[in-house]
Amino acid sequence: MNALGADELSPRHSVRADFQPGGLYGDLEPYFRGLRAGAPRDLACERWRSAHGDRGFGDWQKLAREAVLSYLSYDAGTLDLQAEVLSVERREGYQLERVAFQTAPWSRVEGVFAKPHGPGPFPAVIALHSWGGPMILGKERIFPLGPVPGRLAELLAENYGGNFVGEALVERGYAVLAIDAFHFSSRLPWGAKISSQRSEPMLPERPDVLALDCETFDRLDAAAKSLLDIGYRYVGWAGTTWTGINFGDDSRCVDYLLSRTDVDGTRIGCVGQSGGGYRSHFLAALDPRIRASVSSCWFTTGDWT
Repeated sequence: MNALGADELSPRHSVRADFQPGGLYGDLEPYFRGLRAGAPRDLACERWRSAHGDRGFGDWQKLAREAVLSYLSYDAGTLDLQAEVLSVERREGYQLERVAFQTAPWSRVEGVFAKPHGPGPFPAVIALHSWGGPMILGKERIFPLGPVPGRLAELLAENYGGNFVGEALVERGYAVLAIDAFHFSSRLPWGAKISSQRSEPMLPERPDVLALDCETFDRLDAAAKSLLDIGYRYVGWAGTTWTGINFGDDSRCVDYLLSRTDVDGTRIGCVGQSGGGYRSHFLAALDPRIRASVSSCWFTTGDWT
């Protein structure tokens, strides 16, 4: 969604006449371009403005949000968060809390909330972890929550400049909330056997992932990634979408922050890397309570220069 004035609808970028979009999906690239071209509801700003020149940004924004939300096929309804603080740790420069709250009647998530020392209220950021790297790590990428195993150190060095994003934000005066995305860390299908004939689970009962030796770490992470395809099938069977689940959870994070007196509810933003950048796009576009967002290292269709 482009940064536009209240009464103006115009694309922020223009397409070069000689620009040829690139493709990464081999022989199936034309299939998906055809699928996209034939989409029944193309909400690209430029095309919408051409067909509705007498209407402004607010009209387009309302229609776009309603359309995308309907496509996500996910609505957990209103609910009591039943939020609780599981533990509190005072660290140099900030306080770290392990928290838990409902994101749906069927879903309770664990999270990490950190804030600078002092009463606040503080502006807050929802930190959305990346997709790439070990799937048995989620919020552990955002804050140091125990020993830093070699694989996490490698991930931090490659994708985060060797830093924990959560700590960097807290140092700058923000309260920060991080949860595990669906199918990451605490939200993996721990205990999954893949079939009733399998005697041993591919993933055991949930361990302390930061205390695993390298061999066990790699074995469990490989199992987590191999179960991803089954996860996609289950999500479809349940009649929803992966993106819908993520947006539903991330929007509940806004609810949680608004429930805290030490957070300034008028200044809530989100930041994400890679798959977290993807989540940041959807959260900022669909939840008007998000006032600022940063998305890093996500890709588009290549339509724009």
